[in-house]
Amino acid sequence: MSNTAEGFERGHIREKLQFYNVARGSTAEVRSLLYVIEDNCPGCASTSVELREQTMQTGKLISGLIQSTERRRPGRIVTSTMLGYDEFSRCFFNRLLVERARLTRCLATSFLASLDSHGG
Repeated sequence: MSNTAEGFERGHIREKLQFYNVARGSTAEVRSLLYVIEDNCPGCASTSVELREQTMQTGKLISGLIQSTERRRPGRIVTSTMLGYDEFSRCFFNRLLVERARLTRCLATSFLASLDSHGG
């Protein structure tokens, strides 16, 4: 989320794309960690699968943002006042915030449940 926000504030397309690509890579990292959780906490398997699916959806959103940004003219400074850009960005960030909150809640609930089941 932080890389996406920082990329959004950058003025040049190359900088934006760099941060957006790091954000997309972070979704892969989260998916990898969810596999670790699933392997080490079998009781969390169904939640882990659900969270991986949500993480993949978030990655697709970020990929859409990357594609949209790549369609802009190379070297052109992108401002937040460009026609249509504000609306797309607001929708994207709102969706990203909702997904992040849902992922955080699910992870916290799963973690606490695993502690309870292991007497922790």
